[in-house]
Amino acid sequence: MQDDIIFNRAELTSRLGGDKKTTDEILAIFAEELRELLQLLQDAIDKYDYPSIHSVAHTMKGAAANVGAISLAGHAAKIIKAADDKLNFEIDQILDNLLIDAATVISMIKTKV
Repeated sequence: MQDDIIFNRAELTSRLGGDKKTTDEILAIFAEELRELLQLLQDAIDKYDYPSIHSVAHTMKGAAANVGAISLAGHAAKIIKAADDKLNFEIDQILDNLLIDAATVISMIKTKV
């Protein structure tokens, strides 16, 4: 998958009027919140707490879309659907891909790609 599909810093910077400092600040906050959301999501999955899985994934989807982490937002949307349908196996499969994308996005944020 292309890096710009996983995360597009330039798109976010453009939406912020070219302000790279604000972009960096928003992304630092997003990276920290993403780590917290990943832990909350894992906790909810471990407990088969479908309403919480839905809620956390929904929050993650919106935050990811807002910063240009398109693929991550897509995986979160799939987890929402799987949680609504109570499909444990599917949630686990999607989670694997979501975790890979999350790690990639966090790495790209740190390296300012």
